[in-house]
Amino acid sequence: MTTEDSPLGSRPIALVLPGGAALGSWQGGCLYALAQKGISFHSIFGTSIGALNGCGYFQDSMERMWKVWRDVRGSDFFRFRPGLNPVHIFSQRHLREYLSGHVDEERARRLKRCWFYVISTDIAHGKTHQAVYSPETDGPWHGNLLDHILGSISIPLLLPPVPVDGNGSGPLLLLDGNAKSYVNLLPAIERGARDIVFLSVVHPAELKRPAFGLRSYIGTLINQFLQGQIDHSLDAARLLAKDKGLRFFVFHPERPLTISPLSFKTAECRAAFDGGLADAERLLANPEAYRVI
Repeated sequence: MTTEDSPLGSRPIALVLPGGAALGSWQGGCLYALAQKGISFHSIFGTSIGALNGCGYFQDSMERMWKVWRDVRGSDFFRFRPGLNPVHIFSQRHLREYLSGHVDEERARRLKRCWFYVISTDIAHGKTHQAVYSPETDGPWHGNLLDHILGSISIPLLLPPVPVDGNGSGPLLLLDGNAKSYVNLLPAIERGARDIVFLSVVHPAELKRPAFGLRSYIGTLINQFLQGQIDHSLDAARLLAKDKGLRFFVFHPERPLTISPLSFKTAECRAAFDGGLADAERLLANPEAYRVI
């Protein structure tokens, strides 16, 4: 058996967690199940809600993540507080207070569990920003972890951007990382990751022509937008695959998730989380079915 035929989990894995708001409940369940099965991750890339899920693994607070997704309410994330400068509908302060109870930077520093990359869009410079948090004692630690997660999760017009220090490059103004639809996988590959696994919240059937109706049309656009980050990231890494013996997997729900992305309804998120728990078994049983490179 060559290393490229070895079981998933036998080589260093970089896990990519795209966004999707409440759809991230499925992703959280899948991540929880993989961790419970003993799969460990060399690196995690988290965008938007994926950054919050990834932080659960990074700081080893998976049981807390379980509780979040089984008891979540829309009011946890969103509190109506509109503003005009910049334009936004919901309160950033409320979201910060909520997430501060779930992001434990000191614990993450102490555990040194994996490489963690928080993906956001820096609108001050018009490009993707990847904050890096290292498991190495003298490795990079790009500023306050909560600030970067807040920036990654701040959907344009719904939440205001988050200002952070650019570590010598000037101030950054961060918004939802999906806006630029790209993850730079090269740092993880250079640091030793050999299997790249994407936990996509989008079922392939949802990328096809929408049914008639505004809701279906908007839903298809959102799904294609989320899938775009995966496609763009794969395109950039494709040239490295053969030379470095890399494998890429895109895993998705067994069936489309019937969730309102911004509602965070408790029953919907709980059911999707449980679906992620069950679906993880499919990935482990037959990862080759989801291998794309």
